[in-house]
This record gives sequence, structure tokens and C-alpha cells, in this order.
Amino acid sequence: MDTRQLTVNNVPVALTPNPRAQSVTISVWSRCGSRDETDQRQHGLVHFLEHMVFKGTAEKGATDIARAIERVGGDLDAFTTRDHTCFIAKVPVDQVALGMELLTDILMHPAFREADIEREKQVVLEEIRMSKDDPDDSGDECFMGRVYPETELGRSILGETETVKGHTRQSLEAMRKTCFHPENLVVSVAGRFEPDEMKNRIASFLDHAPGDGSSEFSRNIQPFQAGAGKVERDMMDSVNVYAALPTPAPGLALQQQMAVLSTILGGGMSSRLFRKIREEEGLVYAVFSSPAFFRNEGNLYLYAATAPENGERVLSMMVDEVMTLADTLTEEEVTDGVTQLMGRFRLALESTSSIALFHGRVLAHYGHPVSLQQVLDILARVTYDDIRELAATIAKPDRLATLLYGNVNAG
Repeated sequence: MDTRQLTVNNVPVALTPNPRAQSVTISVWSRCGSRDETDQRQHGLVHFLEHMVFKGTAEKGATDIARAIERVGGDLDAFTTRDHTCFIAKVPVDQVALGMELLTDILMHPAFREADIEREKQVVLEEIRMSKDDPDDSGDECFMGRVYPETELGRSILGETETVKGHTRQSLEAMRKTCFHPENLVVSVAGRFEPDEMKNRIASFLDHAPGDGSSEFSRNIQPFQAGAGKVERDMMDSVNVYAALPTPAPGLALQQQMAVLSTILGGGMSSRLFRKIREEEGLVYAVFSSPAFFRNEGNLYLYAATAPENGERVLSMMVDEVMTLADTLTEEEVTDGVTQLMGRFRLALESTSSIALFHGRVLAHYGHPVSLQQVLDILARVTYDDIRELAATIAKPDRLATLLYGNVNAG
């Protein structure tokens, strides 16, 4: 499948037609995320906007919107990250007009009724409570707050109780004009459609985009804070173990090298962390590593969960593995890591949703198109020396952040 990269009304667009597909996925991305809530009073506003656009327009209520998409077997969805917001319509091939119509309605003409706003505040407050009750969610948020302290990146995407209560129709509309300003938008579509017709549909959609909001988003680099910590969490029988190391600014080539390194370290059942900590020692059920990339920052993230008496030991094993990786790396591990990632990448792009989201994400992140073949070519060029040098560069003890979260006093 070839992806066509074009500009429609000055907005970057990726079109990936597939004549054999049975669906079409339309994704609309905003380059605004929770890190762009630079005013403390806005905390959680982008996420709240994501919720509120589904609550209705002047002519449709929330139930009308849900019924319209679901009666044809389609789906409307959205998510907010620290860097982006994404809205998705996935529909059968004969319902493309409906999918675009609903996205136009909810994103460009939301009603923001006062009663809906107050009701949805309660929904988001329940979401915050659920997140705080979940040991993994709350542990991740706690760790992010420690490694990016006093920054937008270290705050919860959901906001806090008091800030959510303070959201208003006026603040929602101001944020909508910023998030959906044409200079902040990206559109990516994949599936069975006629490209010229889709281009016209997107142009019509963008004709409704607000032009009077701010097109600026935060370019602040948010500093990584090293250090060790323990946080007691009531009602937990286990301990969540976290570790992270900052990485250089995440360019495309570095992202692929970091993915290879993380795959070797903790990216599957053949990875070092899984084999040594779970298979050989039997100390954990879950253990993995993952590269985390943000707009201007990146880190290598490690996680495990274990019994309280094993928390320090598991942490020590995780840290030792990453700190010695440069000296113990083998050519075979790098080769296997590259081929594993290339295979996973191909398998992950089998659906119209994953293809649309891939091209939308890279357009929103880099500001220019990146093809599947480009990524595969970069991966194919990754060498043993690349990964060894990268491991040596990031694995510095004075840059390490760790956290034991949960039943830490029992250990």
C-alpha cells in the first residue's frame, strides 16, 4: 500500500488507500496535548475537551451521535496524550460520508451546554478516582511526577479535582480554537476510498476549522530529575518497581535504535529482563522496558512488579542489566532485536486503524511524512556498534531515576 502525502488547506494529510479493505479509518490529530496547559488553571482541560466534543452539537445530543455511528457498526474514539490529541472515526466502506460528517460536527460545532459540562465533570472526576485507585496508573503518574517534577510533563493528563471543577464553557471554547487551529492539525486516513473524493471531504471538513485561536504550542524542554525514592501505597500487597534513564532528543533514527535496545533489554519473552528476573529467578510475573518519547524529550523506562521482600533485589537486577548492557551486548542480540522489530512493525500495520494512526502520529510528531519503508530501512541499517554506543551513552548512574511504589515498608 502506497501512502500519499499531501497538503489540504495548509494542513498535512496522509492518505493510504487499500482497495481490499472493508473499512475506512479517519484520524484527526491535534499537536496540542496536556503539556500545552501552561496555565495551572487549565490542568486537565485538553482531556476534558476530548470528552466534551462527544456530548453533542446544536442539533445532536450525545445519544444521537452514538446511535448514528453504532447503527452502522462503526466506532468513534479519541485519546489525549502529553503531546497530542487524536479523534478517530472507523466506519464500513459505504459509510465514509457519515464518519466525516460526525467528525465535522463534534470537532467543529460542539454545543458545550452548561448542563453537559457539569455532568461530564463528574464523569472525569470518577475517571480520576479510578486512576488513583489503580496501582499501575497511580504508580506511573507518581513516577512521572518524580522524573519531571514541577513541569507539565510530570502532571496527570486527567487533571486534578479542583482544576476539573474549574473548567468552563469559555475555557473549553478557547482551548478548542487552539487545538483545532489549522496550523495544529494533521489528518490521516486509511482503508478503501477514492483519494480525490477523500481529499475533497477533508477540505470541506477543514473549511470549518477555527482561524482565530492560538496556533502556538509549548516548545519547552522539560528536565529529567534523577534520584531514588520509595512511596508507600496503602492496600497494595506487591511493590511496583520503576527505573528510567533520559535519552537524547528523539529523532527518527534514534527512536529506532532505542526500540532495538529496549527490545534486547526487556521487549519480550526472549529479552534479558524477562529471562533473568522471571524465568531464571521466578521473582516477577510482569517485567519489561520501553522507550518513551515526547515532543522534546525521551527516556528508557523499566517496570516490574514483585513481592515486597523482593523489591530491592529486582530493582538491583534491572539496574545492573541496563548499566552493563554496553559491555555485554552481543551481535546476535542486535540482529534478533532488529528482525523482531521489523516483523512486529509489519504485523502491527495490518488494520486500517493502525495504518491511519501510524501516519498521523509521525506527521504530528515530526511535521513531515515518514513511510513504513523508511522506518524499515532505518531499522535494517542499525548496527551492533550503534546499540553499544547508545547503551554506553545513556547508562550513567548519576542520571538514573528509580522508584519503589506500593507495600514498600513490608520489605
